[in-house]
Amino acid sequence: MSRDSSLFVTCGSKTIDNMVIQRVLESFVKYGWSISQNELLCILPVGDAGRYEWTDIPAKGFDLEKYLAEKYRLKEPVGFQLINNDTSFGCVILFFFNHDDKWNTFTITFDLGFERKDTDNGNTDVSWYLDRISQVLEEVELPIFSFEFKEFL
Repeated sequence: MSRDSSLFVTCGSKTIDNMVIQRVLESFVKYGWSISQNELLCILPVGDAGRYEWTDIPAKGFDLEKYLAEKYRLKEPVGFQLINNDTSFGCVILFFFNHDDKWNTFTITFDLGFERKDTDNGNTDVSWYLDRISQVLEEVELPIFSFEFKEFL
């Protein structure tokens, strides 16, 4: 049986720019996650314009700062595949800037369909993901304003 599970997290920051995303990704790496697998990054490329055409590119030579700056300038969602190094559980992480938001919020969507961590009874282990996500966001001083979990069978 196929399931679609997503976790939506709304965060705030004093300033919203591409450097916020870079700090979040670096914190995920610090806490045992990887954005590359077999020397490849799975990303939403610059110019994707919301088509969600995921692309594998070589990790070597990838300029994260340049990529994030261009995605921010184009107001495009930023997307990476994340893998937990200790477990091989993973997710796809998407960042959406709310460019017109006076409260400096942005939404991070975690698509949990990739190597999902389940409970013993077969449901998505939301607590496992929230514990690890919260740890990362606290590290970069991003308060969580709200989160929502959806699962479709």
